[in-house]
Amino acid sequence: SRVLEHARRIITPLVSGIVVTLIGLTLIQVGLVSMGGGYAAMGDGTFGSLDKLALAGTVLGLIVILNRSKNPYIRVASIVIAMLVGYVMAYFMGMVDTSKLGETNLVALP
Repeated sequence: SRVLEHARRIITPLVSGIVVTLIGLTLIQVGLVSMGGGYAAMGDGTFGSLDKLALAGTVLGLIVILNRSKNPYIRVASIVIAMLVGYVMAYFMGMVDTSKLGETNLVALP
């Protein structure tokens, strides 16, 4: 459209690269807090415990390993696969609260 042509003059590859880099640098703190167990773990004194760091390290390592696969489908789905594996691991480690599942409806409309 007409606006896009004018926007390309302002938003050069250098500007967009700097913006993406700054967003990535800002998200480092969020990722590290999540790896340690989140703000709830900071409150109850379990932040950075070995089980939380092991779970986060396993998921991160699995993402890196799957991302190096020669199979393009596995490479694209590496984050989803690692999240599913991490969820199953968290369930067996007792980190998933399933007490409310019996009380909820199978399907609910907003």
